Amino acid sequence: MKYSAVYILTIKEKDKEIILSPKGGTRLDYRFFKIFQDYLNGLVRIKNKHIVFDLNNILFIDSYGFNIIQSLSMETKQNHSGFILKNINPELMELIRLLSLDNIFDIHFSVIRKRQLAVAS
Repeated sequence: MKYSAVYILTIKEKDKEIILSPKGGTRLDYRFFKIFQDYLNGLVRIKNKHIVFDLNNILFIDSYGFNIIQSLSMETKQNHSGFILKNINPELMELIRLLSLDNIFDIHFSVIRKRQLAVAS
């Protein structure tokens, strides 16, 4: 069986934030980031805007994806902006911790997510 996916990235602008929400699946892999890489690279060059990557319903990001996210995060810091990961579910947070990326990324949790993570730990 061949795996296929439809990749959708919704974008909302709110005050000083650009909120990116991937839709269409629970995995962000090489194909997702190849499709949206040029767009994401353009966004991080915008000064004084925080890029918020809303990862609600995302269960897995591959190594290529984490490398892209890390690169985008570093570039936003150079532009005096921010790159925030938001709404991370417990399964993905466990992977982030296993890879020791929780100290690298700026991660924001809702109260509900904090409770879910506390239960999962």
